[in-house]
Parts: sequence; C-alpha cells; structure tokens
Amino acid sequence: DESIWLMKADGTGIKQLTAGFAPSISSDGVRVVFVCEGNVCIINTNGKNEQQITTSGDASQPSFSSDGRQVVFCHDNTVCTMNIDGTGYRQLVQGRVSSPSFSPDNTAIVFCLDDDVYLMDINGQGLHRLTNTPEVEYATTFSPDGAMVMFSRCSDSGDIGIWIMSRGADGGQARMVAGNGFNGRFSPDGRQVMFISTSGGSPSGGGSPSGGESPSGGESTPGNGERLLYVVGRDGGQWEAKKGVTTDNTLSFFSWGCPYAADNLYIW
Repeated sequence: DESIWLMKADGTGIKQLTAGFAPSISSDGVRVVFVCEGNVCIINTNGKNEQQITTSGDASQPSFSSDGRQVVFCHDNTVCTMNIDGTGYRQLVQGRVSSPSFSPDNTAIVFCLDDDVYLMDINGQGLHRLTNTPEVEYATTFSPDGAMVMFSRCSDSGDIGIWIMSRGADGGQARMVAGNGFNGRFSPDGRQVMFISTSGGSPSGGGSPSGGESPSGGESTPGNGERLLYVVGRDGGQWEAKKGVTTDNTLSFFSWGCPYAADNLYIW
C-alpha cells in the first residue's frame, strides 16, 4: 500500500503520516500536499486536517507555492494550479507534461514538456525552453534562491543523473551533480542536494537507471539494489548515505524540509 512517512534527516524518528504518495512539504513546514486515489490532498504535518481538494482523479506530482496558498500539479496532460481551499482551478499548459514546481518568488513555474525542461510565468504565459536534448528529463525543481533549476536526465542507453543549470540559461549549459541518481531536491540552504540511488555511492556519472518517477508521473522499472537517500554538495563530490528503505524499492518520492523544519523528510 502507498503511504507517506515522516522522518528526520538522520533517518530516525520515522512515523507514518497518511495513505498516499508523491508528497511535498509547504515552505513553512506546516502542510504536506500529496496524491491519494488520483486526487490532490493536503494534510498538516501533525497528521490533522486532511482534506481532498480535487475530485476528478488523474492528478499527479503536486507541490506548493512558496507562500503556501496554491498548489501546482499535473492533471489530464495539463499543468494546473489551484488554491489550497479547492477554488481557483486554472489550466496553464497542455501536452506531455510532468513535475511542475513554483519558483521561490512565485513568479514562475518550471516543468517538463515532451521530455525537455521549460519555464513559464504563473499565468501560463512567457513559455521558455531551457533544454533541448534527446534524453528524457523529469523531476524539475528550483534552488531555494530561485537562480538554479535541477532535474533528472535519463538517456536511451539507461545512463541517469541529476543535473543543475542556471534559470536563465538557454540549453546546453547544464552540469551533472550526481550520476546514478534521480529525484534530486535542494537542502533548505541550497548548499546540498539529496537524491535517491541504488548505485552504492559512486559520485561518477553514467550507470544503469535505478528507477524512480517517470516523466508520466508513475514509476519506472526499479533497479535491483536497495534504494538509499544520499546527500552531495551542489557542486558534486563524495556522496553521504542517509537512509536505506529496504529492498522492496518503495522509495521514489520525497521532500526535504523547509528552513523552519530543516530536519524533516516526507517519503513513501
């Protein structure tokens, strides 16, 4: 069964929060948005006040705006936004989209369209392509200062890695932070990246894909090893293993805490 768990960054204090998957924490550390039975739901981090804000199903990959007033998510091949009380539903961009995320200043949304990384204004205007490669790109997110964009990239040969590029760059300027990793997330101070891998800690690029969130919002085929959470500096370097989540390979989504709750992770 899919369920969301809360734990400290050192791997202790694990407790189940609720049923669901694809969790993301609000910037104040008070709420978690997630998907349950195809709908976007919100729950407090203390386990109270769970509510469902969509009803039509087929929702995926939700995340909060930095002020916590809105969520962005994918629904029916469309990037959508909605207020956290369920009002103000808007469709922004249609197509083969995935992994939308608000910028920290709430002026832009980064997402993937047809396996490349794009930026747009929060009203759906000003579409700007950041990457143009033959690889599949997914799991996009901003750095805490909004200057950088991070994403996962997987080639036809199965090489997978986490890449970072400037928000204002025009493709071809990305650099790899960690090979054999996927679903990277910045630490609250932006100095580190936490990600998932089964590679055993090699900081080099290449290798076989170890599973994770696919561009369509589901899971790709998991690897054979145990999935671990790792931390690496945003400029790369030696990995530090943080948490193993058994060989059933259930760890695919997680969210690092906010500046006010920096020792918390939300995983399923």
